[in-house]
Amino acid sequence: MEDDIQQLYVKQLKAQLLENTHEAIQSLIARYPDEFDLQALIPLPENSSDNDKNKSFLDLYQNTLEEYRDNDVDFDIHWHWTLPWRQNTSYKILAESYGQETVITAAIPRSRKAISQIYENGLDQYMRWFPWRWFSDITLIGAGGFSAVYFAVLKPPYEVHDSVEDRIVALKVVDDKILNEIAVQSKAFNPVLFQGITVCESTGDMMMIMNLAEGGNLEDHIKRDPLADSEMESIVNIALRLAISLSSLHDDIGFCHRNIHPRNIIHADSEYFLVDYRYSTPCEEATAITRASKAHYGRVPYIAPEVRRGLYTTRSDVYSMGIVLWQLVSKVLFPASDMLLEDPNIYRIEPVPGVPKWFEALYTACLEPTPQHRPNATEILATLTHYSKISADEETDERKMTNYVAERRLACQKHEANLYQKLGSKTRPVTGLYVLSKLPSFEDHIKLSFKRSRYRTPNAK
Repeated sequence: MEDDIQQLYVKQLKAQLLENTHEAIQSLIARYPDEFDLQALIPLPENSSDNDKNKSFLDLYQNTLEEYRDNDVDFDIHWHWTLPWRQNTSYKILAESYGQETVITAAIPRSRKAISQIYENGLDQYMRWFPWRWFSDITLIGAGGFSAVYFAVLKPPYEVHDSVEDRIVALKVVDDKILNEIAVQSKAFNPVLFQGITVCESTGDMMMIMNLAEGGNLEDHIKRDPLADSEMESIVNIALRLAISLSSLHDDIGFCHRNIHPRNIIHADSEYFLVDYRYSTPCEEATAITRASKAHYGRVPYIAPEVRRGLYTTRSDVYSMGIVLWQLVSKVLFPASDMLLEDPNIYRIEPVPGVPKWFEALYTACLEPTPQHRPNATEILATLTHYSKISADEETDERKMTNYVAERRLACQKHEANLYQKLGSKTRPVTGLYVLSKLPSFEDHIKLSFKRSRYRTPNAK
């Protein structure tokens, strides 16, 4: 009971801190509309200087950071600073503040049709405005069958924190086809790869702004160099970043991801992010949608056992995350389902020698057969935060971990080579659409000892 009350208090506190940030951002935008190319919507105040602007952005950042620290709440630059700025320049907020027709009329004539479509398709909450002045070093990198793509350096005025570096983004000219694609895929929230839109001052073309996943996805990263990130501190940092994303998705946004696996975790801006929200649904609708469709799209090892019964909750996402946490220490990658299920021993999930007991307990708890026994995303985050502050390398035997990784990878490679020779093609889909009644079981692969009781965080009494 005390745990539930504490979690409710922390959730309300986070919401209040975020609301304070939004209000301060709105005030600053109204004070310096020219910095956002919004002079057509917001009258330019008198007696403002460039020096005042720079200081105001820096002061707000420092005040926001201090407010989180004073309340003993972890501050995440992406979720608690960058994202609120983008949200306050969304076409939805602009329309609520100044009127939809006014926003459309204030745009460059050539872009007005596209902006009208944004409102017609209900995409205004996902489309954030980025002034053209924030981009530099724009270079054409390709022109496909539908639109041109450019590289550019993005430098918003609010990126004033010490860790800021040049942000390289992709700019893609928006046409009707891309708008329709976004209309389908943006029903679920994706604050990572898709950043927003801008309008080229010289051509009037509307452009979609995308983050570059320069580090590829987590599965490719493990495949290229399985012994990279073998130190426990590095592993915990990756897990912590993913836990923040999952906690925000569940608690702040109210969505289930429904397709978590390493290929949907990308490395961008020196961080790891969950991506591909095409199949995400509101948490309270996830089970109903699963039962109505009688099918599930995903990768077999990451699909929680209750999904076969038509149940999907936030704890089903946690199960998928548990598999990923185990892979961070085991470095075992899963092939196509027909190869995966051929021998349960080859791709078994078991305790990894040399791993701290607390981390083993965490991924084991995430894989509990009963959903209610698994931690929620906030509890995963709390556990990782707790141990990261103590010592991520405590109780770690890196030699045992390295030997285990080498042994498992060799066994998997031999098994796959034999099956490829037997089956022929090496190109086999790892993801598929499964009818629930025929969804393969992965439970025989899991060789862990479960507590079969509710998870408790390290600070729980």
